[in-house]
Amino acid sequence: MNSFNHKVVICCGKKAKSELEEIIRDAGYHATISEERTVFKFIICNQSLCSFLKGFGRYAIGKKLSGQCFNLEYERKKALYEGYLSADGYTGKSGAMQTTTISAELATGIAQIARDVFHRPVSISKKNPKRICVVEGRQVNEHPLYCVTVSPNERYGYYKDGFIWCLVKNIERKNERRTVFNIGVETDETYTANGIVVHNCQPFSVAGQRKGAGDNRYLWPHMLRAIHEIRPDWVIGENVAGILTMVQPGQETEVGSQSTLFGESEPVFKRRQQYVVETICRDLECEGYSVQPVLIPACSVGAPHRRDRVWFIAHRDSPGLQAQGAEQPPAGTAGDDS
Repeated sequence: MNSFNHKVVICCGKKAKSELEEIIRDAGYHATISEERTVFKFIICNQSLCSFLKGFGRYAIGKKLSGQCFNLEYERKKALYEGYLSADGYTGKSGAMQTTTISAELATGIAQIARDVFHRPVSISKKNPKRICVVEGRQVNEHPLYCVTVSPNERYGYYKDGFIWCLVKNIERKNERRTVFNIGVETDETYTANGIVVHNCQPFSVAGQRKGAGDNRYLWPHMLRAIHEIRPDWVIGENVAGILTMVQPGQETEVGSQSTLFGESEPVFKRRQQYVVETICRDLECEGYSVQPVLIPACSVGAPHRRDRVWFIAHRDSPGLQAQGAEQPPAGTAGDDS
């Protein structure tokens, strides 16, 4: 693509000339055809087409899908994927569909389109080259190759309620430092990163339903169990600022009685509740840790947004109550005030 003279060049193999010629004609464009040694070149001079294609990046390594691709209706998304598959991919004997590119951003985009179309798990693998290719007498340094694979079945995940749920195969540690920007719509801080949904801390976030310990995603009892079994010297936890105002469900306890107007005695109950922060600190102290919750906004470490976060910093300085013979509540009962 040449944006100075609004020229778009499309190449195809010798056998695909008639098919591409028909596609360009049906799209309403006129192309000048030039036959080269190994390909046919279709040259289209059109300012609006040239401007449209700018959103798809430049060069092979800079290719990407423009934002409007992700808002297409189902049939057009399907046509987009099938068109790319026919050009840079294939369908294997198992039924898995694979496409390749040297652009990481394009691979991520194609994977997202495939998920929307097929509602199946899609993986992206990276192959790092270990050789220098020779192309027509020239030495060429290979770029990493990204392979996007659409699974033929639900072996690696399944579709439900608008999401594809997949197993986590591994976690790769990256020793990189990058700028991260807060992405929010009104009070919702949920967003996607590389096609993966990233939810806020639902049990406590003001953008969620704030069910606290009543939410099945309340993971503190499981974290406490891991701490009890591993016994690390340091424990560092992080959560949204909404955790500061959350209380445990608690329970009603009879604390006395009172007489009614008719001289009858009625029991008096009091609901004993505890802030979630107090529960976490108490549980850690019972395990032998000194703990200090700290509120740190992201802007204090150079981020361009506030984004308050509560950090729990704990250090083990004693064996804990269980090691001293005290009764320890079983896993899953953290925060019970009985």
